[in-house]
Amino acid sequence: MPPIILLRPIGHNKFRIKDIRPLILKELRDEAKLQKLILAEPTKTWRGAKPRFVSIVIATQDQIGAHTYADQNSEGGKKFMWLDEGTKTRWALMSGNWSSKTRVGSFRAGAGAGRPVIVGRKAMLKRKMKARPGIKARRWTEMARKNRLTPFRNRMVSMFKVYAAGWRRP
Repeated sequence: MPPIILLRPIGHNKFRIKDIRPLILKELRDEAKLQKLILAEPTKTWRGAKPRFVSIVIATQDQIGAHTYADQNSEGGKKFMWLDEGTKTRWALMSGNWSSKTRVGSFRAGAGAGRPVIVGRKAMLKRKMKARPGIKARRWTEMARKNRLTPFRNRMVSMFKVYAAGWRRP
């Protein structure tokens, strides 16, 4: 869920949309860049495929916001989604010294330890092994939304105040 601000009208002559629209879009693009940096933090230590983050800027008459997510069409995006949302089961057997690089509730990534021993449903069923407990959800997108909501609101409110105080587009 992206940080979105719902707008209430404060007077029909207060803002001219064509004047303030470029300011709003600039702030939204800046917010999208910050969201990408925050969501990329836990993937810095990943080997192999890394997710590609996509941002959508929402600027309608009654709401504004920026929504950033991992592209699900790539292997890195799928890995990010599995870790972010968690899974019910895991069709992989990890070594005894396995330690995840990331923790629930943190953007930081550590060294981790261990390796996958058996990977895939077919490989495990062939050895008469059941699925293992799933991946615990890291909830990175939810944490990013909560962390960015107040600063985003403050930036937008201050931008509106500057405009209302008399700024005019050159």
